[in-house]
Amino acid sequence: MIISVKNKILIFLILMLLSCSRQPYIKSIPEISPGKEVTLKIDFDNSLMPEYEEMVITKFCLGRTEQDLDRNCEVDPIISDYPVKSKEPMRLIIPEGYYPYGKMIFWAKSPSFGSRSSMAVAYFSKDFEKTLDKKDCKLKGVSLEGSVSILRYNCRGFIFRSKETHLVTFRVVDESYMDGLILYTAFTPFPLGGDYQAAEIGYSIQK
Repeated sequence: MIISVKNKILIFLILMLLSCSRQPYIKSIPEISPGKEVTLKIDFDNSLMPEYEEMVITKFCLGRTEQDLDRNCEVDPIISDYPVKSKEPMRLIIPEGYYPYGKMIFWAKSPSFGSRSSMAVAYFSKDFEKTLDKKDCKLKGVSLEGSVSILRYNCRGFIFRSKETHLVTFRVVDESYMDGLILYTAFTPFPLGGDYQAAEIGYSIQK
């Protein structure tokens, strides 16, 4: 099959756009007044599954409303496609403030052929704060479609106060980790995560 010059150019442009869209990106933060800094630390924990050497922060975005969050995730993310290795957490200095809604998507590539990638989504919402007890993040209900979908966690909304450190951890876990992370039903006898390796998200604030 002969590919025309026009089609070759089109294919080249598509490949170039795809490669550009996957470049690690961190939004430029405006200058912060002294004493108003907040540290956001995003960590990757592979202590239970050391074969997973790196994760990618596929997306991190903030919003004042749910619609604002969706828009910012599409056109104005804080972080996208940023790799983080185990024991080398990413640190971002941000200004204090309150963001009712936030979203982080994590992905860890499968370490070998035939193994599963690990993926989880964390939603930070003011609406969920009322239901939390001692934990800042809880596993949300999952949908069953032949296998269990990507893990979803609900976390409290971001309230960034000066000189605090906010720690978000993505942890790949094995099938024997906890009953709360392994789910079997009479209809779909698949471990939680289905096509994905199980994972958990932790969120804590250090003052």
